[in-house]
Amino acid sequence: MKQVSYSVEKCLKANVTVPGFNDLSVFLAELLELDKTASKQTHYEKLDDWLVPVYKLVRQRLKNFGFINGGAAHGIKQPTDADFWFLVYGVVNNVCYSPNLETQVSHHHSSAWERSQALIKDIQDIIEFKSSVTIMK
Repeated sequence: MKQVSYSVEKCLKANVTVPGFNDLSVFLAELLELDKTASKQTHYEKLDDWLVPVYKLVRQRLKNFGFINGGAAHGIKQPTDADFWFLVYGVVNNVCYSPNLETQVSHHHSSAWERSQALIKDIQDIIEFKSSVTIMK
């Protein structure tokens, strides 16, 4: 297996149901659409034009899969798919640390498009390398 980020590795090890896992393919298709308009300007220029919609897509899935905001602080266990999608949220959040990120500037100054390309590859890695043992029926 190729080198993946710590965040992707956590997703690969986490349990998820078939519907929760299959939603990754839908998310990937949505990322590919957002990629078409992602800015290639670096140093945070128009970064939010891409990043805000990406986070919105993940938050919608967290809501759909029953994420309990503040649950950990109260000792409440998250539903399996909500837990998994919270890890996907971490992949988005840590895309600057992805081995898939290619940029000519410091990673934290990378463009929305460069981050988009890395995130797409990270999600593809999760889909490709996820063990069927961690996908529950």
